[in-house]
Amino acid sequence: MKRIIIILIVACFFMINFSCKNKNARLKVDVSKIDLIIKIKRYEKDLFSINLNNFKQGITALEDKYPFFLEGIGKDTSEISSLQKFITDPLSIQLYKDCQKQYPNVDDLELDLTNAFKHYKFYFPEISIPKVYTYISGLEFQFPIKFTGNVLSISLDMYLGSQYKIYKDIGIPTYKTYKLRKESIVPDCMKEIAKNYLPLKMDNTFLSSMIEAGKIIYFTDAMMPEMNDSLKIDYTSQQIKWCETNEANVWAYFIDNKLLYNTDVVLINKFVGEAPFTAAFSKLSPPRVAVWIGWQIIRKYMDNFPHISLKELMKDNDAQKILMKSKYKPKK
Repeated sequence: MKRIIIILIVACFFMINFSCKNKNARLKVDVSKIDLIIKIKRYEKDLFSINLNNFKQGITALEDKYPFFLEGIGKDTSEISSLQKFITDPLSIQLYKDCQKQYPNVDDLELDLTNAFKHYKFYFPEISIPKVYTYISGLEFQFPIKFTGNVLSISLDMYLGSQYKIYKDIGIPTYKTYKLRKESIVPDCMKEIAKNYLPLKMDNTFLSSMIEAGKIIYFTDAMMPEMNDSLKIDYTSQQIKWCETNEANVWAYFIDNKLLYNTDVVLINKFVGEAPFTAAFSKLSPPRVAVWIGWQIIRKYMDNFPHISLKELMKDNDAQKILMKSKYKPKK
């Protein structure tokens, strides 16, 4: 009897260990042969280094190096004047100094972006890798990352840490400052790129919004399969644990309250939008629980259909089909 118990314990151990090691196994692809190195151009350094006594000549000289920011600047005296006011503004100067302290170099970012873009090239071999720039936006909170196809720009002043004093001074709530940190930069870049692959939604239902949001996180998952899940979705480890523990209850709530085909924008935003927590559940719950559920549905769907490519997934706007074929049913 004791021998049987020992065998069962050992078997369980190996099953758990195997499961953990093979979590997200489909996305752990070999990108070692993809020849790619990302180098970041630091626009803010060159901009704030211009001699103010000869600003027009200095800014015009940078036009060829930074066309994304400065194309046509030499012919626009009002834009030159605006830029000069920007770099002499006390807030801009403080932001620049703090960015220089936080990011004296961007070697780590370049390495992480290189790895992510190698995965991007693996799944989308036809794409051209964008040029990557950093800059000071003047606290442009809504759009810290911009992606235009051939340019990826990173607003460094929006990644100075959750405790950065100026964020509090201008009234950004704590639940929003949590993600304003260095670790969020590369995931945010990948999420912004993912949005470019989403087709128009067939409808505006809760389900469609949930699946679309899940696709964005899954795309990020594919670009950085080794990264901790909490960083991909901007949760704490405790919030991830809450989702895993309460997954079945959350799904039951969605079903019991007939939310899947609801088109109320305000209601949908309660479950996919930013907030301190999800009001329908406890204050221990994370915000955006529908995004997390959508992510799990997409993971299940892609595991069920290994022949479906990431590109095909992103183009598929049939949320109902994805849900049904995923056979998503969390265990209680």
